[in-house]
Amino acid sequence: QGAAHTPRLSMRRRRDRPRCSCVRTALVFIAGIVIGWLPAHWHLHAHWSARELPHWSADATASTESAPTQVNAGAITVIGPRNNAAVVAAQLALVASKLPAAWAGVDVYYRPQEKHTTAVGRIVRAIDGLRGVDAVPLSSSIASLSQRALLLSADFWRNIRFDRVLWFEPGTTVLCAGANLPLDAPAFAPYDWIGAPWKWAKPGTPHSVGGNGALSLRNRAALVALFDGGFAPPSKGNEDMLFVRALGGTNARLAPKHVSRQFAVEESYDIGETPVGVYHLMRTMPHANRSRLLDACPEAKLLFKALHDPRCKAACPRDPELLEGPLRDWTARCTGAGE
Repeated sequence: QGAAHTPRLSMRRRRDRPRCSCVRTALVFIAGIVIGWLPAHWHLHAHWSARELPHWSADATASTESAPTQVNAGAITVIGPRNNAAVVAAQLALVASKLPAAWAGVDVYYRPQEKHTTAVGRIVRAIDGLRGVDAVPLSSSIASLSQRALLLSADFWRNIRFDRVLWFEPGTTVLCAGANLPLDAPAFAPYDWIGAPWKWAKPGTPHSVGGNGALSLRNRAALVALFDGGFAPPSKGNEDMLFVRALGGTNARLAPKHVSRQFAVEESYDIGETPVGVYHLMRTMPHANRSRLLDACPEAKLLFKALHDPRCKAACPRDPELLEGPLRDWTARCTGAGE
């Protein structure tokens, strides 16, 4: 009986071996799927994560806390028949060259009824040769508004296609090629309004933050929310000062002075750095500071009418004696070239 029993045990063991082998094969198969699937999953996850960050590069995903995403950003201006076409064309080329690669471009608005004026026509033709710059006619409902009224119009801001807006006044502002910070720097990202600091604004007053609007970064949603909340601009007052005061009464984030100084210069330049841009003629700036700024941002020389107006033969802003005094001392020598 023992001999007869032994073969049955052997046969049972032989039957068990294939069963164990099948289990091992299944485990190996499952492990292979897992090992092969994880890298593919990680790769796809990284791919889609990068696509979900249209502003920051994939390299920046590790530091998203310090570098918040900016979406659908671009630059805008509104031209008119009183602009100097040559200056504005050069200004637009400079702006287009300095926009971050992820920004959507530059929209140059014009009033359809002014398209055939000399200045607007020349600027629109110059735009044809600039990559990423588009000429956009204003809608008939707002095309008759003055520049001030247009910038204070809810319809204007509601219909701009950018969320993050660089507004630049035509012919009076430039971007500096050697700026220390780009337009999409994390230092600027948290704020709804950034412009050149106002020299006259006292600390703690409404205009000690935010800054001049002629060259400014603006959050379109914050402005639209302001209008939705009942903002009705008065008939008098500068649009940027009205906006900054009104935004100060909301939860909008206005740039403090030390951030504004990195962004743009109008009257104060003593930080020894090159700002993103410069506004107007630096009217109250001492000659020494103005000279330093023109060295750091030579593009600002575009703003001096004495350098591009052929009627200005006796005045030159490079003359230290003229620059020491008020700008009217030398602009007065140029017919039609006031401050």
